[in-house]
Amino acid sequence: MKNYDEARKAAEKATSLDPASAEAWFSLGGVYYDQGEYLPAIEYYEKAASLDPKLKRTWCNMGASYAYTGNPDKGIECLLKAVALDPEYQTAWNNLGATSNIRGDYEKAVEYCKKAIALDPASPNAYRHLGVAYYHLGRYEEALAELNKALELKPGYTAAKEDREKVLQAMGR
Repeated sequence: MKNYDEARKAAEKATSLDPASAEAWFSLGGVYYDQGEYLPAIEYYEKAASLDPKLKRTWCNMGASYAYTGNPDKGIECLLKAVALDPEYQTAWNNLGATSNIRGDYEKAVEYCKKAIALDPASPNAYRHLGVAYYHLGRYEEALAELNKALELKPGYTAAKEDREKVLQAMGR
C-alpha cells in the first residue's frame, strides 16, 4: 500500500505542477487502476483524454475500467478509439475481446481475440479470452485448445485453469 500512496502522491504532484499534461493525468489514473479503483481511474483518464485525445493508452485503460465497473458498452467505445489510433495495439485488441465476453458478444470476442493473437502469439490473456468466448458459444474443443495454449504460455494462470475446468465439466470429462 505504501508504494501506491507514494505513486499517488507523485502523480498528484505532477498534475498540480503541470495540469495540462495528459501523461500526468494518465499516470494518476493508472495508480487507481492498478489498485482496482476503477471509478476514480475513469475520472483521471477522462481528464487525460480531454487534454490529448490521441493518447491511445488512455483509451485502452479507460475502456477496461468501464468494463470492470459494469459498463462494457462504454468500454468497447473507448477501446475502439484506442485501436483506431493504433491498429497494431495488441493490448487494446485483447481488452476488446475480454470486454466483448463481459458484454456477451462472443462472436465479436472471437474476432478481437484472434486479432490480438495475430499481433502477439505469446499472449496468454488473449488465448484465455478466446477460450472463454468459444466456451460460451458451445465450441468446447476449441475452448479447451485455447485454454491449454494459455496455460502452456503461463502455467500458473489461475483464471485459465478455472476456465479450463468449466470447459471439461461441460464436456463431461
